[in-house]
Amino acid sequence: MVDIIGSAYKHDKLEIENWFTRKDLIKRQFSVMAICYTEVMSLSNKDLYRIQMEFLEYWETLIEDKVTFLHKLLIIKLAAIKISNKFEFEE
Repeated sequence: MVDIIGSAYKHDKLEIENWFTRKDLIKRQFSVMAICYTEVMSLSNKDLYRIQMEFLEYWETLIEDKVTFLHKLLIIKLAAIKISNKFEFEE
């Protein structure tokens, strides 16, 4: 979900409502690393599209939640970059 929303922000051609028809524009927004064994669950694009088509009210709530989540992640990412840059200049 975050990948869909983030990609929609970057591309004028990708509207969140029609993301499935332009899924070629969707790019990963973040990567993940784990320090121990981790189980990861995911939904395929087809599953997400099915949720959008069959459960529109839930889909819209999910989008709103993920927009807020993405904004928080980007603020954290920006803070981490600033901290990283501070250490680079101190050396």
